[in-house]
Amino acid sequence: MFVRLLLLVSLPMAAIATTYPASQCKNFYNKCAPEQEHCTTLFPPQQDGSPNAMCLDKTYDWATDQCRQTCQTCCTLDCKDGNNNCPSWKVSQDFCTVSDSNPLDRIWTFCAKTCELCNW
Repeated sequence: MFVRLLLLVSLPMAAIATTYPASQCKNFYNKCAPEQEHCTTLFPPQQDGSPNAMCLDKTYDWATDQCRQTCQTCCTLDCKDGNNNCPSWKVSQDFCTVSDSNPLDRIWTFCAKTCELCNW
């Protein structure tokens, strides 16, 4: 785990995320909430052309960045299976599980989904 965290900090991002106004963004479940001023892409656009994105609250930028880097590291280095998919159980166990009472739970849950669906 310690080595993984060092890798997470030291490795460059595998892809540069693009930031959009929240009005143009959708996450997996719905449109961004009004208080979420922007969002950042995690993979290519959805089939309808809308960004495949994580909605961001400006107060959550640090956590969102850490989560995105974790998912990028996982999907590029750490736990690809034979189909180039990142097994969600491994990511959830190591990085993405937090208490339900934690206000960042929604972001980390999204992170686990991101890794599950990642296919670079």
